[in-house]
Formats: sequence, structure tokens, C-alpha cells
Amino acid sequence: DEKAPWNDNTWKLEVRAGRGQIGPADPRKQEQAEMELDISSLSALVFGSLSLWQLVKEGRVSGELPALARLDAFFPPTYNYLGQNT
Repeated sequence: DEKAPWNDNTWKLEVRAGRGQIGPADPRKQEQAEMELDISSLSALVFGSLSLWQLVKEGRVSGELPALARLDAFFPPTYNYLGQNT
């Protein structure tokens, strides 16, 4: 995140029983990432503005197919109205 240098880290998203938790990855564990994406791509998923597969097609997300499918199920596309006058 170029606007927040304190976020310059590798993060780990864990999902258990339909709930997600994110935190810094432990470099001592040397875990292999199942996917890679930047903060703007994660934000698009969280707010539902783009689907995971749109982000993959644009080259903004890469990873192992099973992990991508799990992430897609966790963050389904949705319509939001942030910043819109109704």
C-alpha cells in the first residue's frame, strides 16, 4: 500500500467457519502463499465492486485454483452504494 507504508508487509487471511481474520504472516514459518493480491484488489473484493475472476483476468490476483475458488466464495460480488446520492 503506497499510501500506508506501515502496511508494507505480507499478510495472511485465514477463514474458518465463514469468518475471516487477517494479520501479518509469520516469516519464521516460511509458509507458501496460495495467492497474491495487493490492497486495492482486496478492497475491490471486500466492497464487491469487482469479482475475483475479473481481478484474475486483469492480472491483479494470481494463485492456486482451489484457493482462488475459496476466496471467490468468501467475497461474492455485490452492489454497493458508497458515495452515491439516492
